[in-house]
Amino acid sequence: SAGLNALRTCDVPLVVSRSQQRALKCLHGIDAHYLPNGVDVQYCDCSNADNFRRRFRIGQPFVLWMGRNEPVKNPREFLLAAEALPDLQFVMAGDNCSEAELLASTGIPVPSNVLLTGPLPRQLAQDALAACKLLCVTSLREGLPTLILEAMTHQRPIVTSDAEGCLDATDGDAFAKVYKRGDISALCDSIERAMRELSK
Repeated sequence: SAGLNALRTCDVPLVVSRSQQRALKCLHGIDAHYLPNGVDVQYCDCSNADNFRRRFRIGQPFVLWMGRNEPVKNPREFLLAAEALPDLQFVMAGDNCSEAELLASTGIPVPSNVLLTGPLPRQLAQDALAACKLLCVTSLREGLPTLILEAMTHQRPIVTSDAEGCLDATDGDAFAKVYKRGDISALCDSIERAMRELSK
């Protein structure tokens, strides 16, 4: 409510995604200007995939999830996908992503094919994006996710939920495989299809 009040009274209301712009207009009558997020391409270009692989001793292709362990980032669906796809390697990077914290928040024991790195400093996060085979974003809500933009800068395939901000970033399914939030079968199918396409 404080944010909405500020948007109503400020001189120039700005939002970072088209979906936010539409929601503010339709739900609250606020005309906001769209100013999309951006990424530092040169910083992305300085990444070192081998640095990440060596540091965490990962020799095989892996599916990456990065974020905070909180409901809006939806780590539960990523863990369920890893559980359903035991032949693939999964990596989770982010705050509060220990085995105990994930079990407490999701109710799911961390599968053996999931490597937990903990939070990553900015450069190592870029190294992880450069090293992954595929980025998976399971968010329930997003503005315009910088993580997806960075993965696109690294030319990494993306599997994302149908959260509106994610779809803003990927132009719907033009630049990502999109699954319906809550549909674990569709998530697994999207991951498997993306991995098969990469191996061609």
